[in-house]
Amino acid sequence: MTNTQEIQKLKEQLTVLRLFPKRNQHVVQLRNQIKLKLKKLEQKLSKPATKSVDRVERQRKANESRSRAQKKRHQFIRLIHQQIKDRYSYLEVAHQLAQRRQQKQVEIPDVTWQNPSP
Repeated sequence: MTNTQEIQKLKEQLTVLRLFPKRNQHVVQLRNQIKLKLKKLEQKLSKPATKSVDRVERQRKANESRSRAQKKRHQFIRLIHQQIKDRYSYLEVAHQLAQRRQQKQVEIPDVTWQNPSP
């Protein structure tokens, strides 16, 4: 039996239960069990569509945050490179930034790293 057929069967059972008195404890328990099963089946049917949407959305957010970080890094390297163009190339500044973030000794003074504005 497929999920859609099962859902139809459960809905029919709910309609049949309306014939019985509402205050009967067994009827209430049975109705709650059927509603719970219905809810689970409906969630199963709707889950695959939401997963793909969530995955795409998560990937888009990750790409945006990576892009923002790379833009910041590029701008920071560019500012430092503008101050010391004659001594180091852009690539050398980028390498020294990576080394500095690893707490290694670099040739560019700390003053330049702390305040890259001209």
